[in-house]
Amino acid sequence: MTEPSQFRFGSFLLDTASRTLFREGIPVPITSKVFETLVVLVRHRGQIVTKETLIAEIWPDTAVEESNLIQNIHTLRKIFQEKPGEHKFIVTIPGRGYSFVAPVSEHTAPRDRRPRTPGWERLWLATVAGLGVLAAVLAVRYSLPREPPLAW
Repeated sequence: MTEPSQFRFGSFLLDTASRTLFREGIPVPITSKVFETLVVLVRHRGQIVTKETLIAEIWPDTAVEESNLIQNIHTLRKIFQEKPGEHKFIVTIPGRGYSFVAPVSEHTAPRDRRPRTPGWERLWLATVAGLGVLAAVLAVRYSLPREPPLAW
């Protein structure tokens, strides 16, 4: 069975295939480590995820301070617009870790339906094709024998 690649909660869609978080269909700017923090919490939703587990999964083979994790959680709460004391998405379990508490629905997205930046692929192809045509014209132009200028 294919592992779900999309998780919907509240007005958010977490797409692990495209590594994008959407709010109401609009991509939310998010760093890779904050994204990974969210993925771990959502995949273990309803469970207490210890700080040690989060650090080990987000920063494997790297020594980091707990403050890095705390900053990631703070950033996620800002994205979710949680007010102090409000726990719609992430609950802190003092001395242990964190728990993702929002209801989540899972979806497996088809590969070809991933959100894409509209137009960039076409622009890139048009640029490459244009450069190819220019190179061909220049190659033909400079490979033809030159005729001396006509005398009057």
